[in-house]
Amino acid sequence: MCRRRFNPHNYSGKWTKDEEEALVKLVGARGNAWKEITEEFNRSFENKRTSGNIKDKWKQIGSENASTRVKGPWSLSEALTMFKTVCEAIGAS
Repeated sequence: MCRRRFNPHNYSGKWTKDEEEALVKLVGARGNAWKEITEEFNRSFENKRTSGNIKDKWKQIGSENASTRVKGPWSLSEALTMFKTVCEAIGAS
């Protein structure tokens, strides 16, 4: 992780929505061929990223669940469900 983070050839800025969407499409088309995905990704965007960075981002956005992931703040109902679930799991009242 440290090597990836401080690699001078790796753009470490914030990922844009367009970049995330492109990554999801590329993985859908190419599977886990990270070298091919990286080459195509870097042809499409000005900010260049290493294959390690791209793979890490894929893991972060939910891998195969990326296309169905819900973004944004939690609703009150979702937050309460999570709170109740955690309380039950740790045995809290």
